[in-house]
This record gives sequence, structure tokens and C-alpha cells, in this order.
Amino acid sequence: MHHDSPDGHGVWMDDTRYLSDYKVLVNGVEPEATGLSADAGVLVFELTSGPLHIHLERYLTGGLHDRFTFTNPGTTSYGAFVDLMFAADFAAMLRVRGILPAAAPRPVAEVPGWQGMVLREAASDSHVTQVTVVPDGRHHRVELEPGQQFLLRVDVIPRGAAEVRDFDAGVQSVRESYATWSAECAHFETDNPQLNELIEQSRSDMRMLCDSYPTGVYPTGGLPWFAVPFGRDALFSSMFALPTNPDIARGALRFLAEHQGRKEDAGTEEQLGKILHEVRRGEVVESGVWPNILFGTVDATPLFLCGLAEMHDWTGDDALLVELRPAAQMALAWCFQYGDSDQDGWIDYMSARGWKDSDDSLTHTDGSKPLPPAALCEVQAYFYRGLTGMARVWPDLKSKADEIERKFNHDFWMGRSKFVAQALDGEGGACARFPTRPRTTTRAATTTAPYGRTTARSRPLVCAAPGAIAKRSCWREASWKRGWLSPTGARPSCGAATRGSRASSPTTIATAAARRTGPRRRRSRCCRPCSDSRQTRRTAGCASRRSGRSCSSACRSPACISKVSESISQWKAIASRKAASRAASKSRPSGGASTPSPPPARPQHRGRAQVSAHRARRPRAASRSAAPAGRNSGRQV
Repeated sequence: MHHDSPDGHGVWMDDTRYLSDYKVLVNGVEPEATGLSADAGVLVFELTSGPLHIHLERYLTGGLHDRFTFTNPGTTSYGAFVDLMFAADFAAMLRVRGILPAAAPRPVAEVPGWQGMVLREAASDSHVTQVTVVPDGRHHRVELEPGQQFLLRVDVIPRGAAEVRDFDAGVQSVRESYATWSAECAHFETDNPQLNELIEQSRSDMRMLCDSYPTGVYPTGGLPWFAVPFGRDALFSSMFALPTNPDIARGALRFLAEHQGRKEDAGTEEQLGKILHEVRRGEVVESGVWPNILFGTVDATPLFLCGLAEMHDWTGDDALLVELRPAAQMALAWCFQYGDSDQDGWIDYMSARGWKDSDDSLTHTDGSKPLPPAALCEVQAYFYRGLTGMARVWPDLKSKADEIERKFNHDFWMGRSKFVAQALDGEGGACARFPTRPRTTTRAATTTAPYGRTTARSRPLVCAAPGAIAKRSCWREASWKRGWLSPTGARPSCGAATRGSRASSPTTIATAAARRTGPRRRRSRCCRPCSDSRQTRRTAGCASRRSGRSCSSACRSPACISKVSESISQWKAIASRKAASRAASKSRPSGGASTPSPPPARPQHRGRAQVSAHRARRPRAASRSAAPAGRNSGRQV
């Protein structure tokens, strides 16, 4: 009920916070939450304050709509003061997140109105928040006899753009919209009740995260920080939602085609045919501090081709393929011309522009950063999948896709490790760390057997070991054994997975990869954590989890911190015991003077040479042309 401004909570619209503080006090104290439930877009809170029971219903349609029902369940009359407090700072999302410096507080006028007030920023006509309170007034003296009720309604309308309607009619409208959405989606039922619940909740959550545009529905990046259109996120979401509702993919593809790059602009990284990274709005855009559309991503454009191909595979929608053919042609041109900066056959970037876009997201095993341009394995996988799909329109692309497949299995495959390199650096060296990126190549069918089966498997170095934090939740982005894992590592500004943090999207992709190429036994092991993690979060220690909500990755409740700390301690203890065991085995006498027999020679595997860290590297294109097939010498970088 109490939303503190620094935490980022509030009522947001178009990257602007129209309500930063909202309190309901009973006798000067905030009520205590005792329960929470959600159904079809309507939240229900159960609160208590002294002997009073407070039932709060909330829904969002053009604004925030609350209805409080105060009930006296006792046997004697009870009186209380009910006070409402509101504040608005009209802060920009990027400033609250810390991406941009915080702006000086701007004066906000509070104008009394009929049944409420209007919060207005003096310097902007668009920054207006209409607050309606029924009964009128922010301070109420309530006298309740046993069993008597008092109703209080609050409506917060950003910009005053929505009509305040009857509360029950608004609830009914929201429920009908969710029912319509559910009817438009395919339904799946299994013999596992927990899985059925997970599918149903995911379908409802997807409805909540979709916005409507003239081009159709579009899935936003996520709440609360990314409630705007993102290219990569929407394409991934819509592709995974194709079995349920193909209209999500149709809307996303049309929106991205409409906003495709039309010129070259170094400031926004726009290029002809490039697919956008994100769309921003609000004060920072209006003042020119931040561009409306940013194109700073290397993978959204090949993902657009991949998404269009997947869409046609699932639906056979020839009309959409014809409609978006010009956009696909421009995207292909970008991949061949702009995407491949050094013309060596791989789409690359000069700075972090992949899904993991933090500064330390791509490193060698010794922690050093690769020299640019870097070619990520998953980007080549998206491009390959897009080429094979677009070959139905332009048959000549099939030979190009076959060439990429052959080169990929030669250049990215690390024969000694039996794994795909996560990237090639500007000098041709393989980034040999084991994150989840390589599994994307299996999902996109870039790696061929036996490479795909090996890559998709749940290897101990990649999937968290027994006793680890992520044992039954998600794949981590690194491992202790590789010397780079940070158990709680995440980019503070947005929670992106970087140095070992858990993330749900790579788990989903890795599960799909295992489903395509992995053995049945390993597929089952992959799928169980996805369904178990939700149940685990619902029953763990913090208040959010006890009330039935998913606990965020940034949860700082004592129960959650204690649980994580305990897991970290167990993990470190296991690592220490293993290290001590290895040291003891090395120092143990051999028991005789005879010379031990040399180990058997390792079979040579077809793959790219592992360049020694002490040897000068040749440029990627040159080393590739001169490298004989099947080299496997040197050690990994």
C-alpha cells in the first residue's frame, strides 16, 4: 500500500511515473496485509487494522482503480480515522532506474477538485494525474457497528485520459477481456495438475504483458522496468507463444517491420534494414536526452528472420509472408552488409550488443575480454534459421545456409571440450567459457549431430551441480570450475544474467534444445526444474511467496537472504572438499619406482584449432582459410 519513490513503485504510463506515493492509513498506521489473490486481471488484498477487516479489490484499465471495504467483524462498535495520501513526481523511468542522472525535483501543484484532486506539474501540460475519491475527501471519520461496512473508492487516472466508471462494470469488463483472450488461445491439458496450473497462469500473464497497437498486440519487455516495446524480447516471446496464440507473433513482426531502420544514424545506431532494440517515451525523449527508438542490438535483425520463418512453419500464413517480404529483404541485406563488419562470414559487433549486454558478459576463461569484433554463436544460429526459412521465398539462400552450417561446425566447435564456443573474437580465438549461449545453436538447428546432442546435454559444468543455488531452478551462465562464477552476479541496473546469475529464458531455450536433440532421460531432467521452480517460490520464506506471488530476483527479505546464503555456503563447502581431494591425490606417493605408462592418445575430433594463449593469433578470416579440417591442438583460451 505504501509505495516509496526510490524503489521504482508507482503508477506508470509511457515511461513516466504519474503516482509515486499512495498511502491508506487507519488511525495513523498502515494496515497489515494478510492475504493476496489474483484472477483474470483483478487483484484482491486482505488487510487488517485493529479489529477492522479491510477487503481491497484492484484492477488496471487506463489507470488504477481501488475499492476498499472496511468491515467491523466484532461484537462492539468501533471508530477509526481513515486518511489517504497521494504524491506524484512525474519522474522518467530511466532516471529512476539510474541509467540517467536524477533530475532536480520539479514543483507539482495539488488542485482540489470534485470528489478528489488533480496533481499537475507546472512545467508540462501532459503531466497531470487525476485522483478521484468517493466519498469525497482524503480524511474520513468512520463509525462502524458490529457487522457494518464502509466502502471507499479510489481512481488514479494518468493524464485524465480514462473515464471513471462503475467499479463492478469495470471489473466485469476486465474479466471479459481475459475470457476473450483465453478463447483466442489454444488450450493444453495434461495429467499433471501443477503443469496445468502453470500453463494457465502463463497464458494469463502473457495477456497482462501485451499492449495493443495499430499493428496488433505486442508483448512488452517486462514489468516494471521494461514496459515498452523491445525487439529481441518480443520476438523470443512471440515465437515461444506460437502454439498458443500466433496473433502475438503477427503483431510483433508487423510492428518491427513498420519501425525498421530506414537510414544511417550513429547516435541511435540505426542502419538500413536493422530491427530496433527498444522504444522509449516520456520526458527524456521529449527533452531530447534519450532517443525515441534505439537500434543498439546485433541479434534482433536475424531474430526477425527467424521469427518470420517460425511463424510460417506454424501457421502456413502465406499472406503475412508476402506482406513482410520487403522487410525480410531489407533485414537480409543488413545481415550481409552491415552485420558482417569484416566480411568474414559472421555477424559481429564492436561492443556488447547481444542479449547479455553488460561489459563482462563475454570473456575468455582467464577473464580477459576478447578483442572486437566478436561473433556470438547464438547470432549465427538465428541467422542460419532465418536463411533456411527465407529459402522458401528466395531458394538461393539454401546454399548460403548450408555454407554457414559447415563453417559453424568447423569454426565454433571445440573438439577437446566437445562444446560450442560462445563466440569468436576479432583475432579468431574461441571464447571457451561454458554459458547457456551455445544451447541456442541447438534450438536453431545450427549444430548437427553429434555436436547438437553434446551441446544440449545438461553438463555438470553448465547445469548447476547438486547443492547449488540453481539446482532445481535454472541453468547458470557460468560455473565454479571455470573460475568466473559469481553466485549472485547480475547487472544491478536491470537484473540481466551475466556472471552466473539464474535466468528463466536460457533455461527455456536450453530445454527446447534438449527436446530437439537430447536423450529422453535428459529431456525429463530439463523440464522438471521449469515446473518445480514456480511451486518452490510459492512456498518459500518471504512474505511475497507466502501470499502466493513469485518472489523477484531482487528480493531482500531476511528469509530469502538466509536461504541464498545457506546455499552459497553449501556450494563453497562442496568446492573446497573437491579441491582438497584433488590436492591429496596429487601429493599421494605412487607406491613404486616404475615409470607410469603414458595416458592413451585422445582421438582427434573435427573442429576449430584451440589457439594457445602464448601464441600470436592470426586474423579470423586468414586463419580460417589456412586451417586444415580437424585441427585440435593447443589449449583453450
